[in-house]
Amino acid sequence: MLTVLGTNLEIGVTTTIRGKVEGVGQCVVPAQVFANYISLVSGDRVDCSLEGTELIITSGSQHSKIRGADATEFPLLPNIDRSHKLSVSRQELLRALEHVLPCVAGDDTRPELTGVFMSLQGSVLMLASTDSYRLAEYKLPVTPSGLSELKVIVPGKSLTEVYRIFSSVDAQQVELVFADNQAMFRTEEVELLTRLIEGRFPEYQQIIPTNFNTTALVNTEDLKRACKAASLFTKSGMNDVHLKFDTERKQITISAANNQLGENVSSVDGEVNGQANAIVFNFRYLLDGISSVKSNKVKVSLIDANNPALFVPEEASEQLYILMPIKQ
Repeated sequence: MLTVLGTNLEIGVTTTIRGKVEGVGQCVVPAQVFANYISLVSGDRVDCSLEGTELIITSGSQHSKIRGADATEFPLLPNIDRSHKLSVSRQELLRALEHVLPCVAGDDTRPELTGVFMSLQGSVLMLASTDSYRLAEYKLPVTPSGLSELKVIVPGKSLTEVYRIFSSVDAQQVELVFADNQAMFRTEEVELLTRLIEGRFPEYQQIIPTNFNTTALVNTEDLKRACKAASLFTKSGMNDVHLKFDTERKQITISAANNQLGENVSSVDGEVNGQANAIVFNFRYLLDGISSVKSNKVKVSLIDANNPALFVPEEASEQLYILMPIKQ
């Protein structure tokens, strides 16, 4: 086996590759040079050999020598206790991350919001993220082992790497291990180790609205197209799109106007019930919410123009998206 490790001291990744090994050895080489070169190799077979601290790579007619450093200079990755873990479907994990990662805050002013909050409730792992303007939650079915309670915040940057790396592996299941302020995501081939964020995640459950004045069930793609069309005419810096809910005509009207560019008005038919209503959203946040709904139809529920709206799939109950309006 060939083992490849990389770390930036916040995230550590280890992967193993099957091959014919004729001698034991180790070295450290520049990651960017090594990765870029390997991506250009055209042959099916790659031969690597070590001469001192230099890595010799041969493939077909290509021959390269990468100058490295002594392997003892490479930082050791922590060896954590693996008895407290969860097992989860890889595809379900990817769907959950795709839903919650857009809502992770990019500003370090509140470090706890730059990560995804994970809490274990029986055999369900709750994932939640918020940047104060919107909130995403996903209920992920898991199989716990040696773990009955869990409340941690995993850095959003680390989970972005989890999504990127585990999108390309063949494993059916991913194991999540938590210990000593560390989290590990692993399969037989790949392990990603990350530090956790210290701090307390907001008690977000209390801001999830439960009573609504208006609900609408509309085609997801139709609503997305209408929002994209309106987004071309939003005011610079505001990014505002206006949604009007007509309970008599059973449709949502999406509009935007810009003095320099013009205006756009679109209507989407659907099941609109309750009171006639109107609300204004940031179109980028609105599109993120609609796009995260993996369903033919999306259900939109709102109270009024000053309170957050709820977006959920037509049938599935594992995910929700809450968006604050732009107050006029």
